[in-house]
Amino acid sequence: SVQDVRRVAMGFLQDAGSWILMPRRVRFEVSEDGVTYRALGLATHDVSDREMAPTTRDFAVTAASPTRARYVRVTVERYGRLPDWHPGKGEESWFFADEIVIAR
Repeated sequence: SVQDVRRVAMGFLQDAGSWILMPRRVRFEVSEDGVTYRALGLATHDVSDREMAPTTRDFAVTAASPTRARYVRVTVERYGRLPDWHPGKGEESWFFADEIVIAR
């Protein structure tokens, strides 16, 4: 059903030694009808891609005021190929995502 949405978050893991890196950014959009979406916000992070210890972060956006929505669309821009300093350089990285949390 259509409800007020104030905040949307999605958790991610980085474990660079296992080729798992944080996404570059995450875009959150909302819709009342599942056809027409409007931007809720863009989230980034503060984790260095060179951080080798397993690290988690929530990517989140908070609306200035509650917005009406039934659907939430999440677009993840992944890191891409591993950089030259990484032992797996040139190979594709992974992203590991946790749950999506929606707060009213």
